[in-house]
Order: sequence, then structure tokens, then C-alpha cells
Amino acid sequence: MRVEGSRIFHEYVETDEFSDGIMPRVWSPTPWICSAYTAPEQRFRAMAEWCFDRLGPESFPFGDNPRPGRWRSGNATVFGWTWFGFDTREEMDAFAAAWPAPEGVAP
Repeated sequence: MRVEGSRIFHEYVETDEFSDGIMPRVWSPTPWICSAYTAPEQRFRAMAEWCFDRLGPESFPFGDNPRPGRWRSGNATVFGWTWFGFDTREEMDAFAAAWPAPEGVAP
């Protein structure tokens, strides 16, 4: 069954052949993924708090104590950019509108 989700989900997660299948397991509950500029650390923290306040606890879909959730932040930040995933397009769009990249910062 094909999961509906963003371009990032379909191009990078769904087709992942290098991580022994962990990427789809991690991101399938929150397949509406956008890349957000999260630097400096305080900005990342504020973004995570924004998500928590609106959507509840972060998704943690693996390990000994999996926890469902409506959003997830990525475990890697590259040049200030981090993935944030959501369970609906509307949540992803609201997040992206609330947290645009600062002026002068381009992906």
C-alpha cells in the first residue's frame, strides 16, 4: 500500500535501500516531510516546542517503547537544515508557514 506523503518522503524515504529499512519505519507515521532551517539551537528548540504545543508529543515509532505522535524531527541537521515530518499535509503547511527560513538563507 502506497503511503501518501511529501516529495521528500517519496524520493528519499520510500526508496531508501541503504538503511536496512529503518527510514520507512521511522517516517511512515509522519510522511509529510519538509526541510526546515533550524540553526541556531534555540530556533530548533522553539520549533520543537511549537510542534509539541500544537500536536502533542513527538512520534517515536521504534525501539523498546514506541510512541505514536503527529510529528517528528529528524535526527540529523546538515548545514542548518533538519527534516520535520507530520501526519497531514495541513500540519506540514502550517509549520512551514510559521517557520520560514530567515531572510538570506536558501536551501
